[in-house]
Amino acid sequence: MTEYIFLFVIVGFLSAMADRMQINNHKNAIKFFLLAAVIAMSFLAGIRADSIGTDVSFYAKPLFDRARSFKTFHAFYLTANIDVGYAILVYIVSKMTTELGVLLGISQALVIGPIYLGCYIKRKDMSFLALTILYTGWFYCYSFNIMRQSIACAFFILTIILHDQKIKKVSILTMLVSISFHISAICGFLLLAIVRYVDRRKDSISILKRVVVICMTYAFIFAFSQIVTLVANLGLINAVYAERVYNSRNGQEIVIIEFVLRALMVFLVPLFEVLFKKNKQEIKQYSFLELINYILSFGRAINSYITRIVYYGNYCCLISVAEYCRMIKRKSNRIVYVAILAIISYAYWYVVYVKMQWHEVYPFITRF
Repeated sequence: MTEYIFLFVIVGFLSAMADRMQINNHKNAIKFFLLAAVIAMSFLAGIRADSIGTDVSFYAKPLFDRARSFKTFHAFYLTANIDVGYAILVYIVSKMTTELGVLLGISQALVIGPIYLGCYIKRKDMSFLALTILYTGWFYCYSFNIMRQSIACAFFILTIILHDQKIKKVSILTMLVSISFHISAICGFLLLAIVRYVDRRKDSISILKRVVVICMTYAFIFAFSQIVTLVANLGLINAVYAERVYNSRNGQEIVIIEFVLRALMVFLVPLFEVLFKKNKQEIKQYSFLELINYILSFGRAINSYITRIVYYGNYCCLISVAEYCRMIKRKSNRIVYVAILAIISYAYWYVVYVKMQWHEVYPFITRF
């Protein structure tokens, strides 16, 4: 536990310093502190043993060892049975080094790096500290296990920010990168498009649309397996992906404490909106997306693969939390918000990753 806590303190300090530098718009200093935070998180991820993170032994290590024996990427990819983006990453790193820890460290850099980059692009509206607290408490240890999708989620967030900042040509590229690491990203972008369409107008019709989307979400949960089977039969996704979904049909147990703590993180921004009477269109948009995702997360009881779709919306909490913290003008209110965010985030980390042992990331063991 000491390693994690030490890291959280370090990156929290670095992100707070980046916020401080933003006051006077010291761009180089901001870049320095954010890069230092990326290096710190990537270093800890890279020195972890192969037993830290379930999927390290499941696909990262086997793929890495296999890639070393192939002379061409094409020959390796034909046997990899993995998303092309991750296959390219594994193959390139395997030709650079024989040390798996390098791949694990780079994988983490490809998660937090794009998120910080998006935050930097929109730095006038973002709190680096709030984003870092939520990321380290909720997503950091998750990314030790679910590596491919974590990278896809990071580029999903970067795509949203680039698009909103009118950097649309680059956003198309980052969207393709996201999908290349995990095909489920298509569902994330589709859900985002639906929510944004619903939120274009604020009237009775918009309210009706919201009700329809919520009803459709419930219908989607119960028809998920059938929908995937139909899409597979039409040849729009490969049989391997459809089989993974089918094998997840028994679902997962819903753990009440995890759902409660996650709800506190998801709905913290809407709660403070009510308390401090803020009214930002972008914040409310993400609030509705996060509501849909929270409803959708109950679908794991029917098919555990639905969780894969939920995480794209969950990652949007990083944007809404960072934006909202920056919106709070009174320093005392901002301190209260950050303190509450830290208590909830690290309570989630302790309960889910330490006590419940999710994703097999605790106790931390180094690879040497």
